[in-house]
Amino acid sequence: METKISLKKPYSKDFKAGYLNVNSEPRRVVLLVRNDGSKTSTSYSRYLLSCSLGRYLERYEHVDHVDGDKMNDVLHNLQILSQAE
Repeated sequence: METKISLKKPYSKDFKAGYLNVNSEPRRVVLLVRNDGSKTSTSYSRYLLSCSLGRYLERYEHVDHVDGDKMNDVLHNLQILSQAE
């Protein structure tokens, strides 16, 4: 089921809409709609950390779920790691 969410910075400046879904893994994913109508997506955990920091995460910054549960997207369960970590 798709749920529309209110986008926060930094996403709110570049996208007009966001929809939260659960994929087959299962993992939460945000479908993002640009002003021109084109779409992209990002993991909900990545979205949450970006909003918390007020900036987009860099490509080399990966989100890890501390407890290993990919559906547990509370902020204290998320950390940024490099690919090597």
